[in-house]
Amino acid sequence: MAYAEKVYKVRNGKQTKQYTWRACYKKPDGSKGTEPGFPTKKLAEDWGDQQEAAMRSGAWIDPAKLATPFGAWVKVWKTANQRV
Repeated sequence: MAYAEKVYKVRNGKQTKQYTWRACYKKPDGSKGTEPGFPTKKLAEDWGDQQEAAMRSGAWIDPAKLATPFGAWVKVWKTANQRV
């Protein structure tokens, strides 16, 4: 079952009173998956539950594998913006 963790912000090396929530869920290989940046605990838990439901239905794609490295985007941008 997915759950949420409180993540405190750090400023100048010190923990502040401000925080966001991180969704935590179990990946198919048994490792822990996380996604940070949720404003509420409920949103984080709901997102984690959606990930686990997608795994059960076979429609899940690991969010970490969806990220495109910046260098790859630069190459695409340069190719698309070459002057003819």
